[in-house]
Amino acid sequence: MGYHEMFGFTYEPNPFDIDISALRPRFRKAITVVHPDRWAGRDEGKEQLIQSLSTTLNNANRTLADPLQRALYILKREGVITDGENIVDDPELIMDVMESREAIENAETQEEVNQIRKENQEKVEESVHEISKLVAVKDWSGVLTAATKLKYLRGIDDAAREWPRSLHDH
Repeated sequence: MGYHEMFGFTYEPNPFDIDISALRPRFRKAITVVHPDRWAGRDEGKEQLIQSLSTTLNNANRTLADPLQRALYILKREGVITDGENIVDDPELIMDVMESREAIENAETQEEVNQIRKENQEKVEESVHEISKLVAVKDWSGVLTAATKLKYLRGIDDAAREWPRSLHDH
Protein backbone atom coordinates (compact mmCIF):
# COMPACT_ATOMS: atom_id res chain seq x y z
CA MET A 1 0.00 0.00 0.00
CA GLY A 2 1.36 3.40 -0.97
CA TYR A 3 1.43 6.50 1.18
CA HIS A 4 -1.53 8.07 -0.61
CA GLU A 5 -3.71 5.03 -0.09
CA MET A 6 -2.85 4.88 3.61
CA PHE A 7 -4.70 8.14 4.10
CA GLY A 8 -7.47 7.63 1.56
CA PHE A 9 -5.99 9.81 -1.18
CA THR A 10 -6.03 8.73 -4.79
CA TYR A 11 -2.75 8.49 -6.65
CA GLU A 12 -4.29 9.33 -10.00
CA PRO A 13 -4.72 11.61 -11.83
CA ASN A 14 -2.15 13.77 -10.00
CA PRO A 15 -0.47 12.28 -6.92
CA PHE A 16 1.22 15.59 -6.12
CA ASP A 17 -2.08 17.39 -5.55
CA ILE A 18 -3.50 16.25 -2.24
CA ASP A 19 -5.71 17.99 0.29
CA ILE A 20 -3.12 18.92 2.91
CA SER A 21 -5.84 20.12 5.30
CA ALA A 22 -7.31 16.59 5.28
CA LEU A 23 -3.93 14.89 5.84
CA ARG A 24 -3.51 15.79 9.52
CA PRO A 25 -6.91 14.47 10.72
CA ARG A 26 -6.52 11.33 8.65
CA PHE A 27 -3.07 10.78 10.10
CA ARG A 28 -4.34 11.25 13.66
CA LYS A 29 -7.15 8.78 13.08
CA ALA A 30 -4.79 6.16 11.62
CA ILE A 31 -2.07 6.61 14.23
CA THR A 32 -4.49 6.11 17.14
CA VAL A 33 -5.20 2.61 15.86
CA VAL A 34 -1.54 1.60 15.60
CA HIS A 35 0.05 3.70 18.32
CA PRO A 36 2.61 1.49 20.11
CA ASP A 37 1.36 2.47 23.59
CA ARG A 38 -2.03 1.02 22.75
CA TRP A 39 -0.46 -2.37 22.03
CA ALA A 40 2.16 -2.45 24.81
CA GLY A 41 2.33 -5.68 26.77
CA ARG A 42 0.72 -7.79 24.07
CA ASP A 43 2.26 -10.43 21.88
CA GLU A 44 5.84 -9.38 21.01
CA GLY A 45 5.27 -10.17 17.34
CA LYS A 46 2.25 -7.89 17.27
CA GLU A 47 4.16 -5.16 19.10
CA GLN A 48 6.90 -5.26 16.45
CA LEU A 49 4.33 -5.16 13.66
CA ILE A 50 2.52 -2.22 15.28
CA GLN A 51 5.83 -0.39 15.78
CA SER A 52 6.61 -0.91 12.10
CA LEU A 53 3.16 0.31 11.03
CA SER A 54 3.45 3.35 13.30
CA THR A 55 6.83 4.23 11.81
CA THR A 56 5.46 3.80 8.29
CA LEU A 57 2.48 6.05 9.03
CA ASN A 58 4.73 8.73 10.50
CA ASN A 59 7.00 8.57 7.44
CA ALA A 60 4.01 8.71 5.10
CA ASN A 61 2.58 11.74 6.91
CA ARG A 62 5.89 13.64 6.85
CA THR A 63 6.43 12.76 3.19
CA LEU A 64 3.00 13.78 1.95
CA ALA A 65 2.96 16.96 4.05
CA ASP A 66 6.19 18.25 2.51
CA PRO A 67 6.09 19.20 -1.20
CA LEU A 68 9.75 18.32 -1.84
CA GLN A 69 9.52 14.97 -0.06
CA ARG A 70 6.21 14.26 -1.80
CA ALA A 71 7.76 14.92 -5.22
CA LEU A 72 10.75 12.70 -4.43
CA TYR A 73 8.43 9.95 -3.18
CA ILE A 74 6.43 10.10 -6.42
CA LEU A 75 9.63 9.92 -8.45
CA LYS A 76 10.75 6.88 -6.45
CA ARG A 77 7.35 5.24 -6.81
CA GLU A 78 7.48 5.85 -10.57
CA GLY A 79 10.97 4.30 -10.72
CA VAL A 80 12.64 7.52 -11.84
CA ILE A 81 15.05 7.77 -8.92
CA THR A 82 16.34 5.45 -6.26
CA ASP A 83 17.51 8.14 -3.85
CA GLY A 84 17.04 11.85 -3.27
CA GLU A 85 20.24 12.97 -4.96
CA ASN A 86 20.45 14.65 -8.33
CA ILE A 87 23.28 16.40 -10.11
CA VAL A 88 22.44 19.98 -10.99
CA ASP A 89 23.33 20.93 -14.54
CA ASP A 90 21.37 24.18 -14.64
CA PRO A 91 23.91 27.04 -14.71
CA GLU A 92 21.18 29.65 -14.17
CA LEU A 93 19.95 27.89 -11.01
CA ILE A 94 23.50 27.51 -9.70
CA MET A 95 24.14 31.22 -10.30
CA ASP A 96 20.86 32.22 -8.60
CA VAL A 97 21.70 30.08 -5.57
CA MET A 98 25.21 31.49 -5.33
CA GLU A 99 23.94 35.06 -5.65
CA SER A 100 21.28 34.54 -2.99
CA ARG A 101 23.75 32.98 -0.58
CA GLU A 102 26.19 35.82 -1.19
CA ALA A 103 23.40 38.36 -0.58
CA ILE A 104 22.62 36.65 2.72
CA GLU A 105 26.28 36.70 3.73
CA ASN A 106 26.56 40.39 2.82
CA ALA A 107 23.29 41.42 4.47
CA GLU A 108 23.69 43.94 7.24
CA THR A 109 20.13 44.01 8.55
CA GLN A 110 17.33 41.60 9.28
CA GLU A 111 15.17 43.56 6.83
CA GLU A 112 17.57 42.72 4.00
CA VAL A 113 17.43 39.05 4.94
CA ASN A 114 13.63 39.17 5.18
CA GLN A 115 13.46 40.59 1.65
CA ILE A 116 15.69 37.76 0.36
CA ARG A 117 13.46 35.24 2.10
CA LYS A 118 10.33 36.85 0.62
CA GLU A 119 11.75 36.70 -2.91
CA ASN A 120 12.92 33.14 -2.34
CA GLN A 121 9.50 32.11 -1.00
CA GLU A 122 7.93 33.32 -4.23
CA LYS A 123 10.35 31.09 -6.14
CA VAL A 124 9.51 28.16 -3.84
CA GLU A 125 5.79 28.63 -4.51
CA GLU A 126 6.46 28.80 -8.26
CA SER A 127 8.47 25.57 -8.04
CA VAL A 128 5.71 23.77 -6.13
CA HIS A 129 3.17 24.89 -8.74
CA GLU A 130 5.53 23.79 -11.53
CA ILE A 131 5.96 20.36 -9.93
CA SER A 132 2.19 19.93 -9.76
CA LYS A 133 1.82 20.74 -13.45
CA LEU A 134 4.70 18.43 -14.44
CA VAL A 135 3.37 15.52 -12.35
CA ALA A 136 -0.04 15.96 -13.97
CA VAL A 137 1.48 15.32 -17.40
CA LYS A 138 3.89 12.69 -16.05
CA ASP A 139 6.98 14.63 -17.15
CA TRP A 140 9.22 12.81 -14.68
CA SER A 141 12.44 14.38 -15.94
CA GLY A 142 10.90 17.82 -15.48
CA VAL A 143 9.65 16.86 -12.01
CA LEU A 144 13.14 15.77 -11.05
CA THR A 145 14.62 19.05 -12.25
CA ALA A 146 11.94 21.11 -10.47
CA ALA A 147 12.33 19.09 -7.25
CA THR A 148 16.08 19.64 -7.34
CA LYS A 149 15.48 23.37 -7.78
CA LEU A 150 13.08 23.31 -4.81
CA LYS A 151 15.72 21.58 -2.71
CA TYR A 152 18.23 24.36 -3.42
CA LEU A 153 15.66 27.08 -2.79
CA ARG A 154 14.98 25.52 0.60
CA GLY A 155 18.71 25.68 1.31
CA ILE A 156 18.61 29.43 0.67
CA ASP A 157 15.73 29.78 3.11
CA ASP A 158 17.58 27.72 5.71
CA ALA A 159 20.65 29.97 5.38
CA ALA A 160 18.49 33.09 5.66
CA ARG A 161 16.71 31.75 8.75
CA GLU A 162 20.08 31.13 10.40
CA TRP A 163 21.36 34.63 9.67
CA PRO A 164 23.53 36.09 11.21
CA ARG A 165 24.78 32.89 12.79
CA SER A 166 25.38 31.40 9.33
CA LEU A 167 28.05 34.08 8.78
CA HIS A 168 30.25 32.55 11.43
CA ASP A 169 29.99 28.98 10.15
CA HIS A 170 32.55 29.54 7.38
